[in-house]
Amino acid sequence: MKIPLRLAGEPLPPPPGPVVLATGFRPFFLAAGAFGALAVPLWLLLLYAGVAAPTVLPGMTWHGHEMLIGYTGAVLAGFLLTAVRHWAGGRATAANGPLALLVLAWILGRIANAPGVPGGLWSAAPDVVWLLGVTVAIGRPLIAAGSRRNYGFLAALPFLAACSVALHHPTAVAWSSQLLEVVLMVFVAVLVVVGGRIVPLFTRNALPDLGVESIPAIEKLVPFALGAALLAPLAQDWPRVRAALLASAATVLAARLVRWRSLGTLGEPLLWILHVGCWWIPVGLAALAAGSVALLPPAVGLHALAAGAIGSLTIGMLGRVSLGHTGRTLAAGPGATAAFALMVTAGALRAAAPLFGTPRVLLMVAGTLWSLALLGWLVSFAPFLVAPRPDGKPG
Repeated sequence: MKIPLRLAGEPLPPPPGPVVLATGFRPFFLAAGAFGALAVPLWLLLLYAGVAAPTVLPGMTWHGHEMLIGYTGAVLAGFLLTAVRHWAGGRATAANGPLALLVLAWILGRIANAPGVPGGLWSAAPDVVWLLGVTVAIGRPLIAAGSRRNYGFLAALPFLAACSVALHHPTAVAWSSQLLEVVLMVFVAVLVVVGGRIVPLFTRNALPDLGVESIPAIEKLVPFALGAALLAPLAQDWPRVRAALLASAATVLAARLVRWRSLGTLGEPLLWILHVGCWWIPVGLAALAAGSVALLPPAVGLHALAAGAIGSLTIGMLGRVSLGHTGRTLAAGPGATAAFALMVTAGALRAAAPLFGTPRVLLMVAGTLWSLALLGWLVSFAPFLVAPRPDGKPG
C-alpha cells in the first residue's frame, strides 16, 4: 500500500467521513442559514397571527435568545472551528463524529426552546453543551499553538453559555432585557475583533490599489471602545454615563473604518456586505447612545446592531467562507448579491421601524426580506457545502 508523504510537523488530514462534516463551517453554516430563515417568520406568527404556542422563555426573550444564541452562535461556531485551524498552525478542531455531536447539541437546543415545548432551566442544557464543546474544540489547538491573541474566544463562549442559563432561570424576567443586551454586546465585540482582522485583509487582497490601511493609534483604542460597549448594558440606571460609554465606542469604531475605503468596494459584493456590516456597528452604538437620553427609541440602536450589523456581517461571512474554504472562486453571483441586498434592506427597515411606531407592516416586510436573504444564500451556497472541494484538498 502506498503511504502518502508529509512534511515534518505538517498536521494530519482529518479521517475520512461525510464531506459535510469535514470542517465546522459546513454543517453549522447550513444550520444557521436554515434556522435563521425560519425563526423570524415563526416569531412574526407568534407576535401577530394569533398563534397560541407558549414559549419556554417570555416572547421577546425567546426571540432575542434564538436569534443571538441560536442563529448568530451557529455562525460563530462554524467560523471559529474553521478559522482556528489556520490560527493554530493547521491543528485540527472538530470533524466527523465530534463535529456531528456539536451540531446535534445545537439542534437539540433549538428543539428544547421551540414554541410549544414544555421547558424550564433544563432547556438551556443543550446550548451549554455545544458552546462548551466548541470551546474545547478550539481551545486545545489554540493552547497547543500558544495563540494567546485568540484566548478571548475561550472566555466568550462559556460566558454566552452562562447567559443562556441565566435567561432560563425563573427569576430572569426582571432583568432579561438587560442580559440580552449584554449577550448582544458580546457578539458585537466578537464581530469587531474578527472584522478588524479579515475585512481590511480581504479588501487589500482583492483591491490592492485602494489604499486600505489600519491606523495604529486608533487600533490601540479599539479594546477600550469594546470595554465601554460591554459596560453600557450595566449602566442603564445612569443614562448619561451609558450614553457617554456608547458614544465613545461609536466614535472610535467609526474612526477606525474611515481608512478602510468602504466606498471603493461597491463593485465587489463579497466585500461591500462586510463593510456595510462594520459600519452598522458604530451607527447602532450611536443610536443606542441617543436612545439612552431619550433622543431616539432604544429599539432603533438595538436592531441596528442585531438586524443591521449582525445580519450583514453574518451573511457576508457565510458567503465568503463558503467560497474560500471550499476552493471556489471568490466571486458572488447574482443570487448571492441579491441575498446581500435583501439582508441590508431588512436591517435598515427593522432599525427604522421604531421611528414610525413599529408598524406591523414594516416588521412583516423586514422579516420577510431577512428570510428571503437567507433562503437566497442557501440556494446559492448550500451545494458547495455538501460537495467536495473541486481542487481535491481536504476540508
